[in-house]
Amino acid sequence: MFTKGELSKMEMIKFKGKNYVLIEGALTTKEAYKNGRASYAHLFEDGKVRRFGEVIGSKEDIEFSGLKVEIEPSPEGIFSLLMGIGWLD
Repeated sequence: MFTKGELSKMEMIKFKGKNYVLIEGALTTKEAYKNGRASYAHLFEDGKVRRFGEVIGSKEDIEFSGLKVEIEPSPEGIFSLLMGIGWLD
């Protein structure tokens, strides 16, 4: 399903005081990722954090922990991602 290299790209972060996981620019929670739900926001290459196109912060607002985590999506989560169900919540 996923290689260890892909799983190790997930870093625990804090954004505006809340805990998230950063996965290739997506800010999400462990639970949301595991269950195939849409991410909270995205960190873009320009350093801005956007949610639904609106700038809600910047890279400077993110506290990088350096702690890597491994989260494998559940079978239901994979189905949700493939079918686009995670955007319906």
